[in-house]
Amino acid sequence: MKRLNNFKHTFNSCCVAGAIQAFGINLPPLLFVSFQDEFSISITGLTALITLTFIVQLLMDALSAKIIDKIGYRTTMILSHVFVASGAILMGVLPYLLSPYTGLVISIIIMAIGGGLLEVVTSPIVEAIPNQKEGKLPLLHSFYCFGYLLIVLITVLYFLAFDRTQWRYLAFAIAIIPIINGVFFFFVPCTSLNEQRGESIGLKGLIKNKMFYLFLILILCAGATEQAISQWISYFAEKGLNLNKSMGDLVGPFSFALLMGLGR
Repeated sequence: MKRLNNFKHTFNSCCVAGAIQAFGINLPPLLFVSFQDEFSISITGLTALITLTFIVQLLMDALSAKIIDKIGYRTTMILSHVFVASGAILMGVLPYLLSPYTGLVISIIIMAIGGGLLEVVTSPIVEAIPNQKEGKLPLLHSFYCFGYLLIVLITVLYFLAFDRTQWRYLAFAIAIIPIINGVFFFFVPCTSLNEQRGESIGLKGLIKNKMFYLFLILILCAGATEQAISQWISYFAEKGLNLNKSMGDLVGPFSFALLMGLGR
């Protein structure tokens, strides 16, 4: 397959990557009740999985600049897809090879690493696209929301057709999407912000900038709020409101994802 020359393919692939980020972060919470029923995991254990996901994402946000500088934008993008796909596959395998909770912890950490890298690398790739029209970045960011919406729909349809004890095959099927998009990104044109916009400000420059701390606090608060809602809303709808799986996910995470996407 020859390398593509149209940056439209780059933007489309980055949009799909935004949706894949949502798959990796939000698929496990949609399966929390299945985890609890099959593996007898306590609410405290589920909470720890959410906390772990959030911490790993923050850690990857902090380390991503050095990672990108070392291996480049394209390699980072492809590697992030490998992490998400591997985490999804391992989530359906490791709980049956190791202790169930240890298996889930390992697989969720791997998916969170991929999600954290995707969160950082997609925006600069799109921003570096030459001669792009205004409004590309908000559209890109909305694909996280629509990816979240899509994973909810896929989960609802899957559990209408199959028993909820077969959740691991859903994880295997979801892994196909990052595999395909990761391969596709081998062939799209990719440039960096440094090539297009000059030198980056650097970590020391950020630390000296007072506005950096304001935006850091805003991002932390907004991210924590979003995580709290998106990670627990499916479980609450099913266990707290006594709705069935399909109705609970449509009333809860589906509505949240739809409104968040429209807002963006």
